[in-house]
Amino acid sequence: MKINILLSLMILFIVPIFAAPPGAFDLISPDQEILNSDNVLFSWESSIDPEAGPVTYTVWISDNCSDYTKAFSTVDTYGSALIQENSEYWWYVSAEDQDLEKTDSDSISWFGVNEVEEDPEAFNLIFPIGNIQIEKENPELTWQHSHDNDPWDTVTYTVFLSTSSGMDTYVSYIAGETNSYSLGVLKEDMSYYWQVIASDTALNTRASAIENFKTFSFELFSPLSFSKVDTLNVTFSWDRAHSADTPTYEIRIREVSAADLYVMQNVGSDTQFVKPFGTDNDNSLFEWQVYAYDPERGTTRISRYSSQTFSVDIANENPYPFSLFSPSDSAILETLHPELVWNPSQDPDPWDGVSYTLHLLPDSGGEITVSPIFSNFYTLTEVENFHSYTWYITATDSGGLHSDSLEQFCFRITAPVAERELLTLSPNPMKKAGEMRISAICGDCVLKIFDSSGNLILEKDVSGKNEATINIDLASGIYFLYVEYADGEGLIRRFGVY
Repeated sequence: MKINILLSLMILFIVPIFAAPPGAFDLISPDQEILNSDNVLFSWESSIDPEAGPVTYTVWISDNCSDYTKAFSTVDTYGSALIQENSEYWWYVSAEDQDLEKTDSDSISWFGVNEVEEDPEAFNLIFPIGNIQIEKENPELTWQHSHDNDPWDTVTYTVFLSTSSGMDTYVSYIAGETNSYSLGVLKEDMSYYWQVIASDTALNTRASAIENFKTFSFELFSPLSFSKVDTLNVTFSWDRAHSADTPTYEIRIREVSAADLYVMQNVGSDTQFVKPFGTDNDNSLFEWQVYAYDPERGTTRISRYSSQTFSVDIANENPYPFSLFSPSDSAILETLHPELVWNPSQDPDPWDGVSYTLHLLPDSGGEITVSPIFSNFYTLTEVENFHSYTWYITATDSGGLHSDSLEQFCFRITAPVAERELLTLSPNPMKKAGEMRISAICGDCVLKIFDSSGNLILEKDVSGKNEATINIDLASGIYFLYVEYADGEGLIRRFGVY
């Protein structure tokens, strides 16, 4: 009798410990959809308690997939009137039995609420506006993005262009989802009017205000942008401005280093002008532009692209002298991969690039050259330990003229024990029976091979060798090569056998 009572007490205490949680269940509705009402009824599958006890539910709802609010229900549905229009939500459900065991729904679902379709929001045109004058070739129209409050609605744009202020006749262009559009070549000296209409996925629209601009254009012929002039008597020429029968011109020239100090010269109705420059202007950059004045209309035109830049460059000159920087002369380097650095050389000729040639002279004789180098540093990979090297640099411009560095420096390589990290073994992985090659040992040592359980499989003394081979016959698996150096250092390499 006492035994039966004891067993009953044990059962009372043991059973709750092993109580199973409520059964698996999933969400039903709403499930990845857009609702046209903000009165949402949440529903899910019923969760069954294995002990046949009651199950209660917690509904978790979030509008950012992170911070959740909760509501409680004793059935497999929940109605909420707190959902907001034009919002997106994520939700899931937790089931809990009387033993406080919990089970979450198999998934998290999302939905959106869009009870009323709304038009895209108002937006403004950005450029060109206010009857501004622009060039006639490929002008880019830009405007603000329009926002649509309806979830998942995409806004696209259509551009309308007209020569009539009332937009009576027009040409339309599909701009897609971008807020800019590049037109083709327009007529010169013409007034244009333009408007953009934003459309959402439901075909609701919003129109911008109408803006206008004017076109103009005349070309600068020579000197062209980024060209070099090899004479001090520079000829400037340009196209005639077609907005007037007898336009007059003003040419403006400035040295780039002189900020906004233009030198202005009235040239009448001519479309060519010769300006003498001094020898002190050699290797200088200049900008130039032309203004056309229309006496009939009282308007001013500026040349297309506003201005062009050129250089006065009488003759090609050698790159400027320069110095070596690092490693310094007579340096002792403890690496097999030294980085050589020198001060950059400049070329006095505008827009003339400089490349470099490295000259490396080992103490064993000969010369190693590396070219072209387009930066002022280079990392060596082919130097030998315990050898000395002399180095210098040659700078060469695009015309083939060159200058050597002012110095020639010498350095010596004495790589320390750290270079042992370069030790390699091959092949890896390798076959069960074969030859393993170990390279860059860098010191007297004993090679030991262990299996993955730490058992020593093989041991070999390779003192006095920088490379070694080991014939092995091992079972498939992972092994470790331990290199035990005579100075107490050691390193490990893992390899596989198949």
